[in-house]
Amino acid sequence: MLKTFVIITTVFFASLSIAAEQTLHRGILQAFWLPVWSDDGQRNTPELQYRYFVTTDGDNVEKIINLDVDKKDAEPEQLKRYFPHIPSEFLTGKEGHIERAGAITVDKLAETTECDHRYFTAGMKHFSPGDKATIDTNKIEKQAGCEAFPWMMTYTLKPGIENRYFKQQPDAGARDLQLVTPDTPLVKIKTINSEWIQVAVRDENKPGLLGEARGFIKLNDLQPIN
Repeated sequence: MLKTFVIITTVFFASLSIAAEQTLHRGILQAFWLPVWSDDGQRNTPELQYRYFVTTDGDNVEKIINLDVDKKDAEPEQLKRYFPHIPSEFLTGKEGHIERAGAITVDKLAETTECDHRYFTAGMKHFSPGDKATIDTNKIEKQAGCEAFPWMMTYTLKPGIENRYFKQQPDAGARDLQLVTPDTPLVKIKTINSEWIQVAVRDENKPGLLGEARGFIKLNDLQPIN
């Protein structure tokens, strides 16, 4: 009798586990580096994150699922399971994002609501790449509301610094370009070295929020605002 009970119980819980899994057949898997700043705003320790855009038609987003991914492998090996073509700077610089269309199997899908926005989380079990070659990242991010562009690093000038200029090259002796005032929000394009970054003036109407005014600026003159 006890043996029968154990078998029935095992089958029951196994069924629950299987039922908890579901496959979403249309969407886009994204990996990105989330900036995590120290309390003094001087040190950023990026964290690799994954999420999945569930799409209804092309790039029209139904919901975004923040994924819990098994990170027992080192980051390069883990990423290569899902993304065969990874830009070298994505790993070395630990900034930015990569995407790939396909189907995903998840478990423990949960939903919470905060400030009238629905947040979804789930465990990632399996990803099957699709054949969609082009992905309009700006379009899907624009539909993400307060979850849009999580990898983005935005800066302003440090207090006490009145004005600076974009430089044409990452060199103090290079030609001055756009004037940067204390209230100008700057979005990082990429890191050049420990002293310089390439930035653009933030523009909500431009792809990636990267305005046309851009150039190089010393990191030491800036403070993060995200």
